[in-house]
Amino acid sequence: MQTLGKRSSSHQKIFSAGIRLVESQRPGGPGESNSRRDDPRSHRHECGMSRRRFLSIALPGCGTVAGLLRTPESPASRPDAFVDVSRGTMKRAERLNVTLKRQMRRVLALSLIITLGLGTLSVGLTIWFRFVAPPASALMIERRIDTWNSGGKYSSHYEWVDFDRIAPPMAFAVIASEDQNFLHHHGFDWGAIQRAIDYDENGRLRGASTLTQQTAKNLFLWPDRNWLRKALEAYFTVLLETFWDKRRILEIYLNIAEFGDGVYGVEAAAQRYFHKSAARLTAEDAAILAAVLPNPHRLKANAPSSYVRGRQQWILGQMRQLGGVHLVRAELQSR
Repeated sequence: MQTLGKRSSSHQKIFSAGIRLVESQRPGGPGESNSRRDDPRSHRHECGMSRRRFLSIALPGCGTVAGLLRTPESPASRPDAFVDVSRGTMKRAERLNVTLKRQMRRVLALSLIITLGLGTLSVGLTIWFRFVAPPASALMIERRIDTWNSGGKYSSHYEWVDFDRIAPPMAFAVIASEDQNFLHHHGFDWGAIQRAIDYDENGRLRGASTLTQQTAKNLFLWPDRNWLRKALEAYFTVLLETFWDKRRILEIYLNIAEFGDGVYGVEAAAQRYFHKSAARLTAEDAAILAAVLPNPHRLKANAPSSYVRGRQQWILGQMRQLGGVHLVRAELQSR
């Protein structure tokens, strides 16, 4: 008991000495400025430092307590903190780069699959329509959708007829009117294209589409004039010239061409405007039908204007200059 009393007395002396040490280092001693003496943050900081010093001196066996009272270091104060942050940033960037590459590969693979699928579908349809009459055309579907969107009623007349049941002057009239080099080019009339460019430079518009291009547009595409449609038209033109002969191109064209509102094909036009079949059309009938092809909504075959009559006479003159109906029909049968 006496030993414990001595130890307790000794600890009390040490504790009292530590308290005096702290009090001697408290702000406000000699040599300090008034601003530092009055600053509460400085007071708290220095008191804390003095107490930590005291505890580390007066309680050497309580290192755990001293460690608890010590302020932990922030990550930025460690010397290896910058290296760790840089490594983490690089790892995140590498993971992001790998993810982007994976996504790009997926997008490219999907684009390739879609392109191959559309290409296969287009080739398949082209070969299919080489032997089978199309039930409808893209132009017919476009006209129906436009009518529905405008709230109107749509009625169409479309009837397929084989080429042998079409009067020879009808095929000759569209060649004389729309594409006089039809039997000699491979889908594109470069001379007509150059002339159209020259007309455009002079502020006037002139079409240069061949019968093959018009068939590709009417059968597969929409009627808008833009670069995408023109590119697809060129693609389908190559397909038609590759898988079809001239006779089939002309046969499809005559059966899906628009001759008026809701009137598609030469058979429907012959019945609507002349009350006869396509096989009985005369050269004058064929010329007037060919005359309205550039704008069948404004130009009327059943009520021809002076402009339509003028185009009819011009087409008849071109038919005579090209050598006659039978010469053209013989060339079509030989191809």
